[in-house]
Parts: sequence; structure tokens; C-alpha cells
Amino acid sequence: MQEEFVSCLSDFGMAPAKAYQQISLELEGDGDPYMDLGSFTAVRMEPEADRLICDHLGKNLANQNEYGETTHIHKRLVQTIADLLGAPNVEHAAGCSTSGSSEACAIAMLMHKLIWQASASRSQLQRAPNIVLGRNAHLVWRKFALYLGVEVREASFKRINRYPLQNVVDLVDENTICVVAVMGSTFSGFCDPIEKINDALMKLNARNGWNVGIHVDGAIGGFILPFLEDPAKPVWDFALPLVRSINLSGHKFGLVYPGLGWLILRDQSIIPDAMNMTASYLTGNTQSYAISFSRSSSLVVAQYFNFLHFGRAGYGAIIERCMKNARYVAASLEAMGCFDIISTLSLPVITFSLKSGSALTEEALCRDLGERGWMLPHFAMPQNIGCNAMRIVIREDMTRNRLDALLDDVADILSKQVRCIPPLKHAI
Repeated sequence: MQEEFVSCLSDFGMAPAKAYQQISLELEGDGDPYMDLGSFTAVRMEPEADRLICDHLGKNLANQNEYGETTHIHKRLVQTIADLLGAPNVEHAAGCSTSGSSEACAIAMLMHKLIWQASASRSQLQRAPNIVLGRNAHLVWRKFALYLGVEVREASFKRINRYPLQNVVDLVDENTICVVAVMGSTFSGFCDPIEKINDALMKLNARNGWNVGIHVDGAIGGFILPFLEDPAKPVWDFALPLVRSINLSGHKFGLVYPGLGWLILRDQSIIPDAMNMTASYLTGNTQSYAISFSRSSSLVVAQYFNFLHFGRAGYGAIIERCMKNARYVAASLEAMGCFDIISTLSLPVITFSLKSGSALTEEALCRDLGERGWMLPHFAMPQNIGCNAMRIVIREDMTRNRLDALLDDVADILSKQVRCIPPLKHAI
């Protein structure tokens, strides 16, 4: 039955306290973000960060001259992140904050398209440009390719966690504007082998006289890998010569509330002249190549707070704790005897499925957990993988006690529905 329309606008309004009370009561029907197991986005910040966010909500980031210190902080953040990502010359690095990684992806795609157009021959321009990516890439790439008139060429995965490198290389041609590589698939946290992609493209470019580069979608892993103390972690950033642009999510493991992304460029040459637009109707000249114009400065200030507050050691300790908890949860689930672990745990993302032939389905398990307050997503893995899966993201806010409570509930449901495990069994 369709809900009857009721306008939010009453004739005379109501007192602030009453409006606050009404909205608070309505929102009690929402789920608890601390119980959202599949979300990557940060749910809490320090009280001092909350105060800074409130203090600067009204500052428009687009007014670069009116808020000169905020503009300076923004530039300093771009250079700091570029340095974190191995930019060869931080002074020449470029980038901008965005309203999220999706906007950063759109800007990057447009930049790569315009760079390709500037050097393309007349015959090339008669055909559509293309991007090449794996089937594990986020939906946003297909969405913005549609908007920007770019063909999407997808390489299918024939096996879980086995990147189809040769298939990707075979899809590249003279009209490829870039290869999109993913550092942390939203499905399983799988990281594409960017060093191998770089090496293969270097050979392909040299053989054909092409100039195909790489964009790294680091929405998930971009703020994890730089702080991960692991000698076996991959080479993936600007240390590789063909990596020309990287997007990151400040609102994921950058530990800022939802609404902040970053696009970082290898150097200024990645910015096409056509995108360096100047707005002279503000005080002085204002340059911007972001899609969003008017936007609050508050979350940029919040990112600055986190960098100052945590430092490298603080971020490193948080990432290590998340990784340790991810390994603990994965081992505990595996010990229950009913699950197959899909993810490689190179990032704190646990993707798992029920063993073949289980009397319980992923949908039923998620529904039963939902009755206990947990929000656990279930989904189909990309085409050709052929299995359903569930995902737990180990965020900064997830304590061991809360994870134990989750594992207890999973074990309790399984013991009643499947009877394949002793109840309340965890890994040590």
C-alpha cells in the first residue's frame, strides 16, 4: 500500500526543540550504524573533531580567497596525501577534495578522456574512447562511463582472487584512455596486481607507441596500505610510472564522516587546460576542477584534524588493530565449520559464504542476524564466480567485545538452524 503524501512544510512551522524531538523520534526507526557490518564509512570521530566540524559547517570551500587559511589547509592536505602515495615531486603534485570517491572517479575519467582526445588522430576520434577494468570494479565506473560517452571493456574473473591480467591487456587498444585498477574490491577487498599491470602496459605502450596509463581506485585501500606494516604488501601507487591518478575515500579508512573523497594526481600535467576553470565573480580568481562547487569546508578540516591527531603511528596502530580483528573474525567463522572464507584478508574485509549444501542460505542468516540488530549484507559475487557471499568490514569502531557478540549470535543461529557446530565457538 502506497504511503499517503504528507508535506514537510506546515503552515506556521514549529519551535526548534519540537522539530528536533520529532526528527529524533522518527530516526529511531533507523538501524544503528555501529551494527552495520558491511559499511566501509566511518561512524565516529573525536569530540574535538565534532566541534571543529560544527564550527566550520558554514564555510564554503569554493570561496578560496575569502577563506584563505582553509584553502591553504586544503592544499597542504593534497600534498600530504600525494607524499603518502609516493608522488615523485610533491611540489608538482595536484588534486582536490571531492564529495566522495564517486566524484573523484568521474573527474579522473574526464581528465583521462580529455588527455586522450588531445593527442588522438582524426580516425581515432571517430570511435568511442574506452576504459579497461576488471569485473570486480565498482559500479560507479560504468555509471560515469555512460555519462561521459566512454566504452567500458570488462575482463571477467574465472576464479576468485585470480586477476585476469592477460584478458585485461588484450582489451587495451589505441583508444583506451586508461586502465582502472582496484585497490580493494567492494565485493571482497581483493587488490588488483597493479605492479604487474604497470609492467604489462609498459611493454604494450613501447610496442605500439601508445600512452595508456593507470588510474587506481583506492577508495578502500588508499588509506590502509600506506600505513600497513607488511613487507609483502604490494607496490601500487605513484612509485609505478604509469599510475597517473588515484582516488581515495577520506570517509572510509581516512576516518572522516561520510561525504569526503580525494583525487590525487601524479603531477600538474594530468590536468587538461580545459578543466582549469576560473570563477572571477568571487573575490579574486578561484580555480577549481571538482564537479561540486559550493560545499562545506567542515570535512576537509576534519581530515586535517585526523592527520594532526593520529599521525603516521596512530593511523598505523588503527590499521594493525583492524587487520588483527579481521584475522580473528575470519578464523572464528572458519572454525564454525559452515563457512568458506573468500577474501584474502590483504585488507580488513571478510567476505565469506555458506558451504555448498548448507540447509541455511545467506539471505536467511542475514535476516536472522537482522532480528538481533546486526546489518550484514548478502550479495552475488560478480559474473562467472558463481556464489553468493556476505561481507564484514572491520572498521576502527569495532571492538573485540562487539565482534565476540556478533560471533556468539552467528554461532547460536547456526546451532539452531544447521547443527553443524558446537554453540558459541570462537577461534583463539
